[in-house]
Parts: sequence; structure tokens; C-alpha cells
Amino acid sequence: MRKRKHNDTCAPPYNEVETRTKNKTVLFLAAGLLTTATSHATIISNVSVDFLGEDQAGMLAPPELAGVVVANQWQAAVGNTGGITPMDSSFSDTIDVSWSAPKSGIIPGNNFSTSDRLMMQGFIASTLGPSGATIPAVVKVSSIDLPILGWDSYDVYVYSDTGLNGPTSSITLTGGPPPTTLAHTEHIPGFGTPGFDSYLDSQTLPDGNYLVFEGLTSNSFAIVAESNPSLSEMAAINGIQIVGRAIPEPSTAAVSLMSLIPLLMRRRR
Repeated sequence: MRKRKHNDTCAPPYNEVETRTKNKTVLFLAAGLLTTATSHATIISNVSVDFLGEDQAGMLAPPELAGVVVANQWQAAVGNTGGITPMDSSFSDTIDVSWSAPKSGIIPGNNFSTSDRLMMQGFIASTLGPSGATIPAVVKVSSIDLPILGWDSYDVYVYSDTGLNGPTSSITLTGGPPPTTLAHTEHIPGFGTPGFDSYLDSQTLPDGNYLVFEGLTSNSFAIVAESNPSLSEMAAINGIQIVGRAIPEPSTAAVSLMSLIPLLMRRRR
């Protein structure tokens, strides 16, 4: 009689090893397909608001395109205070936008010869009060009905550029929750000045002219722009974009493959 080797009792048969390997491969493929289908949220529509303040004369009109998320329906917010009810770009619903700021201005040297330059030219801004404390610029957004809009979540793009010496400011989003404050250092030169027309994300670069709050689901929020009193007088809000996203349904292939998992997990006897 053949003597049993030690590893005869430990090592599974070859066909069982092969089956396990194939099962793991299918599981990885199915999980990958499902993750891909559900993790890439698609842009559904947006609401884009251009803050003109009291100094910008011109305003965008369809079909002029502007913004990091390119849009052709920019709503003009005129003056240091006010309110509007813009419609989203797919005409599904309106939201309420109001703003209040102690100051406004335009980027020096911005010749507004393109739609992006025109959108960035004017801004509302914070200022310093008599005591040296910051009086913020505030934008409030409400009546965001995600089901009617067809959004699962939304991102908020805040454009902030005074064109003055690259001041560092703080941009806070409340109503997230919780409140989120991002430090923002402006890029110099200002947007639309000779030789410069680039949108730069201040959260991924040393400085920039916009920043993004991602993955929001609340029906209202506020943006508060405050300058650092020791560094600058103003923190600007040139414009905002509320970009609605929806997670697509898992593809038929992914769902079909996932349905095979219980069958594949049965061990061969």
C-alpha cells in the first residue's frame, strides 16, 4: 500500500483549486462592473448664477457659454443685495437664491471680451468694518427639490477672484451638514486680464479662482465669503454653479453577472 504523503491531506484537488480561482475572477469582474455603474454620477442639469454687483455693466445671455461646468443659462444677480428664482438648465424646477454683501467690484484689467471673462468680471465681496472685523458676503440657496430635479446629489462651484494681490480668504458652506470651510488663495493675475483665461481649482493647486463643495443632498445651503483681515479687505463671489448629479442604474450586464454569484459559490462535490 502507498504511503500517504503529508500534503495529500492538505492540498485540495487541482480541479477544486481551478474552480475557486474562476469563482474569484467572476466575483471581481461582477463587483467591478457594479462599482463602475454606480460610482460615476452623471450630470443631469445645473443652476448657474453670475453676480454682477453694482459695477459690471454687461451680462451673459443664451447661447453664451461659460463656467467650469459649461452652461448657457447664466442668471444675472444684480446689485449688492437681492433675490432671484432661477430655473435649472433642464427646465425641471426652480430654486431660490438670495444674496447680501457690503461691497462689490470688478477685476481690474478684465476686458470681458469672452463669455467666461464677462462671467468672472464682476463680483460681490466681503469688507472690513470700522472695528477691523470682516463683514461677510453671503449667498443663500433654498427650495432644492432633489426628486423633482432628478438629482441624487449636487456639487457647488464657487468662483472667487478679485484680481487684487492674491488674497487668502475663507469660503464656508453651511447647511451641508456640517459646515465646511475651505481656505482659498486667489491666483494672480486675475481672470480675463491679458494673457490669462484659465479656471484653476484652489483646492488642488497652490492658488486658483474657484473651489468645489461635492456630494451635497440638503434642500438648502449658504455660502459665506470672509477675508483674512490681516491679509486683505475682500473675499469675492463672482458666480456659483449648483450642478445636479444622478447615479445611473446598474447596467444589465452587471446585474446579470451578479445574479450568477450564488450559483458560482456552490462548492463542487
